[in-house]
Amino acid sequence: MADQTLMMMFEEVRKKTLRWLDGLSEEQSHYAPPGLHNSIKWHAGHAYVVVEFLTMRALGQAPDLPAGWMEVFSWESNPKHV
Repeated sequence: MADQTLMMMFEEVRKKTLRWLDGLSEEQSHYAPPGLHNSIKWHAGHAYVVVEFLTMRALGQAPDLPAGWMEVFSWESNPKHV
């Protein structure tokens, strides 16, 4: 069983990650530097999915991902389609 302090900290990081996106418009979230396909939205979603997947798996628990996020933001996804 995972240490409860670790789980509380992880939950706080999870919430803060999602809050960072709260003020962005749809247009802003799709910004990518010239010549690149990786938007702000994709980077944030990808970071969330990778950390969630690796951390929860190490703790012996299932990742807590919004529906469809694994397909859109995983290491096998295509950033230019987000």
